[in-house]
Order: sequence, then C-alpha cells, then structure tokens
Amino acid sequence: HINYSLLKINNLFAEQALGTIPKKRGAGVALTAKQKQWLKNFSAENTHLDYVFTQEERVSVLICQLMLDGHSFSVDTVAVQLGVSRNTIFSDMRSVKELLAGYKTELFYDTRTGYQMQGDEFVRRSLFLYHLSAITPLAQERVFAPDKDTQVAGAYAQLLLLQKELHVEYVPGVLPKLALLLKYITQAQRGAAVQPQPLRFSNEQKQEIQNHKEYPAVCKFFSGLEENDRLYLACQLMGNRIRHKYLMEETSSQESVNCAKLLIQQFERLTGLSLEDTAQLTHNLAVHFSRAIYRYKFNIALQELPGVRVKVGLGGSN
Repeated sequence: HINYSLLKINNLFAEQALGTIPKKRGAGVALTAKQKQWLKNFSAENTHLDYVFTQEERVSVLICQLMLDGHSFSVDTVAVQLGVSRNTIFSDMRSVKELLAGYKTELFYDTRTGYQMQGDEFVRRSLFLYHLSAITPLAQERVFAPDKDTQVAGAYAQLLLLQKELHVEYVPGVLPKLALLLKYITQAQRGAAVQPQPLRFSNEQKQEIQNHKEYPAVCKFFSGLEENDRLYLACQLMGNRIRHKYLMEETSSQESVNCAKLLIQQFERLTGLSLEDTAQLTHNLAVHFSRAIYRYKFNIALQELPGVRVKVGLGGSN
C-alpha cells in the first residue's frame, strides 16, 4: 500500500515537473519545499476528491467516456469528474489520439458532432473493455458504478438473471463491464451522430455461436439488440465462463487440447523438466482455452496490446 501511494504521488509530481520521491530501503521519505507547497495547494483546492487519478487512468477513462457519451462528451464535465484542469484533459486527449492511432482508430473533433472515434467496431469495443479493466476498482466505482445509471443498472440486472438461468459463472467484474458496453451499443442503435461501422460475422461463425446456450439466452433477455450485437454479446459471455464443472463442446475440444499439449511441451523445453503425468494438466488447460479462445477466434479481443504481440491460428486462418 505504501509503495502504491508513493507511485501515485510520484506520478502527480512528474506531471508537474517537480521531480519524484526517491525510494531507499531503510530510509524515510523527504519532500522538497516545492513539492510540499504544491501538495498543500492541491489538497486545499481538491477537498472534495477521495481518489487521485494517474495520467494512465485518465486516458483509460477518457476512451471509455468518449464511447459512452458520443457527441455529448464534455471536456469541462470530465475535468470536474477527474479533478483536473481543462488543459490537463486536452493534454490527455492528445495521448488518447496517439494511442488510438496505433489501432487504426481515429479521434477527431467536429463542430457539429463533437468528439468522435472512427475505426473498426470490433477494435473499438475491445478498446473499451480493455481500458475499463485497466482502471482500478476504486476508480471504476467512482466513475462507472452500475448504480449511477438506470440504463446500465437495468442491463446488469438482466445479465445476472441470464447467468442464473444458464447455471454458469462468469469472470468476476465482467458483467458490469458488459452492462456499460450495452449502454454504448443501444445508444448507437438509437442513432449516434456518426454511425459506427457494422459488425460482421461469417456464416460459419454465426452458426457456431448460435449453437451455444448463451445465444438463445441473449435473444431472450436482450431481444431489442440487433442480430450481430446479440452474436457479439453471446460470444463475450462464451469467452468468460468460469464454471469449474463446465464440459468442453465437442466442436472445440480438439483444438483446445492441441493448444494445451503445445503449451506443456514448450514449458518442458524451456525449463528442462519432464512432467510425468500431464493428462489432468492438459484437460484443465484445454477447458480454459475452450473458453478464452473465443475472444480471439471471433475477433472480440485486442490481439496486439501495448508491449504484447499475439498471433492466433485456428483451422488454418488467423
């Protein structure tokens, strides 16, 4: 906790060009006179804040807020929400623009429609979920708590009912994020100033998703969604199951087993160890892959995150 607090304070100092607090084992913490004065002024000006966002967190919040608010996005509102100046938000927006460009997604400002993000819709949604997950739970609670918005709260309640009806468990924290994403999806359906690019699934992909129990459940609880959005939501749920006794579908078991065996072989090669009984380990890994692999198989996850390169080959296709 102390190291995390020092990291947050050092991030603030770095943004203000005040230097950072050195960390030395066995030594105390000493602030310069300028650092002390800045902290004193900051505390006096922000007595209403109970959380200080890092620059990285602000960028993640901005990406999510831009998608949720669309043409109604307000720099002034977000500045108050995050407890920073308008100039800081404008600086953060430049960072957002640079980050999005790496995913071939453009951020631009139009005097009629305000800020808009244009790019592949699968990528936009993956960016939203990724950056929502990058925000700490405390910050999520402050900015994106489901109970702050009746539409999000309603979608979250429906997702919980869906989970109960299917007798499955989903990764903790996923359903609130999907509830927020559903707000964006329904707003886009009702007519955004700039329409997002439509999602596209192949006939083969549609058939596979429709064969899973999540799909009819999504159709029941979210009948107002367009077909491709129902497919997308079902796929997200398929990829986030964690029920321990869940059995792999016949159609995906062999490729999952092959991935598991390959991973074990690579582990043995890198470590120089030879595992005696790999049957149970292979099964457990394959069960995990049978869920997680959907996020890549159907292009609903960022396949190249900052500092990480992922290449997925399934059935001869990437």
